[in-house]
Amino acid sequence: MKKIEVLISEEEIKKIIKEISAKILKDAEKNKCRELNFITVLEGARRFSEDLRKIIFEETKGKLNINNYNIKISSYQGTKSRKLKLEKEIKENLKKKNVIVIEDIIDTGKTVLFLKNYLLKEKRVASLKIASLLSKPSRRIVDVKISYLGKEIPDVFVIGYGLDKDGQFRDLNYIGFIK
Repeated sequence: MKKIEVLISEEEIKKIIKEISAKILKDAEKNKCRELNFITVLEGARRFSEDLRKIIFEETKGKLNINNYNIKISSYQGTKSRKLKLEKEIKENLKKKNVIVIEDIIDTGKTVLFLKNYLLKEKRVASLKIASLLSKPSRRIVDVKISYLGKEIPDVFVIGYGLDKDGQFRDLNYIGFIK
């Protein structure tokens, strides 16, 4: 059996999510927002999104409406990148809404570009920001502006805390890589 090395501990993940939620809330307050519209990229970002929404709900004592919409895009098979494909579309009307896309990791930037085009052109959102738990800038092909970033990581294939390899390792409470 291969050994999994811890890259980001459970405690560090919690700290990162608190920091991101504080930045989102600061922007929401500055812009006098009454609601937040999250678009969670499934499956990898589900856990990150849930924890982020919990913290924001607790911090605002439920006074800020949080809408969550799920979208699913395929971009990996094993450790190899492949053609992007929309698997689960958003049915709700997002026209003229300000949205925050919740991603687990941004590496090449292709998925974010795909999403940006879809949300701006097809769903006609008013504005779009990106919140990503992780970023792998060494793999970037497309320039991406990440509004809320957790942590930059080296070019290793990471697993855990929602991130998987062929459907395995999502349930780890930390982020690691197979040595």
